[in-house]
Parts: sequence; structure tokens; C-alpha cells
Amino acid sequence: MKKESELLKHQLKLKTIELANKAKENQEKNRLLLNLKEKYDQVRLNPASLPVRYGEMQRILESYLKTDDKTFEIQIDELHQEFYQKLRKKFSGISKNDLRFCAYLKMGLDSKEIAAIMHIQPSSAYINRSRLRKKLNLNIEDDLHEFLNAL
Repeated sequence: MKKESELLKHQLKLKTIELANKAKENQEKNRLLLNLKEKYDQVRLNPASLPVRYGEMQRILESYLKTDDKTFEIQIDELHQEFYQKLRKKFSGISKNDLRFCAYLKMGLDSKEIAAIMHIQPSSAYINRSRLRKKLNLNIEDDLHEFLNAL
């Protein structure tokens, strides 16, 4: 019964993260589209302003694509505070990035998915995984996911 309750709590956390991410993405897209629509309307009313507005629209799109919002990381940190405390208590030399990496592993994400979230190469995620094993005093054959879920 306790394990089932913990599993349901974990699933609820994952769904909460997923919902928050979707809401954030929708809000950002709507903001972008409204901004571009405004620029389009300005060009439609004054066709001579096309070169200037085109440059503005291009900068808006580039800015949108480069935006590095930390909302997801903040939510992960908030949802895994208890887990982070356990890890810090057992392994004092663990960094904030290591904690996040552990949270992603605990959530069941693979190295490629983690790499995409952390904006790193998949090979870097594999290296992080092996460094994390050392920090957690685990052997190569030990399952990192199982170890983290057992905490």
C-alpha cells in the first residue's frame, strides 16, 4: 500500500511537470505569435516598412529560439527536494547538476533525453553518468536507476 502510494505520488509529480511544461510552451508560443502578428499588421498598413519589420521579425524568432528558460529546472528542484536532501546527506560532495541528473535518472529518462533537457551532447550525459557512479561509490554493474529509486 505504501509503495503504491509512493508510485502514485511520483506519477502525479511527473504529470504536474508535464502540464507545467505544456502550459509554459503554449504561453511562449502565444506571445511569439501575437508579437509576429503585430509586426505583420504594421507591414500590411505600411508596406514600405517591410524591410524594417522583416528584420524585427527575424530577431524576434531568433530570440525565441535562443531563450533558455529555467522554469523546468526550478520545478524539478522543487519536486525533488526530499530526494536531494537524502542524496546530500549520504554524499556530501554532490553538485547541483549532479542532483538534477539524479532526478532525471530517477524519473526514468535515458541519457539522450537528459542530454536534450540539459542542452549537452549525449556523450557528455554518458560521461556524467559514469562520474556520478564514482561519486555514489557504485560499480559499473550496479543499476544507477535502481539505486536512486531505492533512496
